[in-house]
Amino acid sequence: MSSFALSSRRSGARALAPPALRLLVWVWLGAVVGALLSALMFAPARWLADAVYQASSQQLMLADPRGTVWRGSARLVLTGGAGSQDAAALPERVQWTLHPGFTRLNLSLFSECCTARDLQMSIAPRLNGMRIELADARANWPASLLAGLGTPWNTLQPKGELTLQSRGLSAEWNAGRFQLGGSAVLEAKNFESRL
Repeated sequence: MSSFALSSRRSGARALAPPALRLLVWVWLGAVVGALLSALMFAPARWLADAVYQASSQQLMLADPRGTVWRGSARLVLTGGAGSQDAAALPERVQWTLHPGFTRLNLSLFSECCTARDLQMSIAPRLNGMRIELADARANWPASLLAGLGTPWNTLQPKGELTLQSRGLSAEWNAGRFQLGGSAVLEAKNFESRL
């Protein structure tokens, strides 16, 4: 009789094992998916700053980033690239909001010193490249920012204001080819150089 009881206990334990194992797998899967979504939703702005720095060949830096990838701010710094001693920053922080869409990312940029209203941009990845579109915009940038790019700007030491006005401006990279569309007018006001 005791061997029958032991046998029935073992078969009951085997019957419970597969559902318990499945439950454990679902718990772990849920934890991993939850952790990935949390990392994505609350990704620190530092990750975006690092990506911009690498993608721009170390010429565009988002220094002292705060917030998240999706909503944050940083000091915009132009540099001469790897090994360069030249750097120039905007006087005010740049604030951004990034909204993922179905086929594109929508980016909004604002800086108190340089933009009267948000600059609206959409970034659409393509199979062999990407397309960037800038909504009609107007921005004023200090010409001294160019000195951060190194030669020849560091020699010229420009001063004054650069006003950029765009209409339907777009840039597309497709299979290594670059195409620019729309119009942009860059106006230099009170421009001077030490030369």
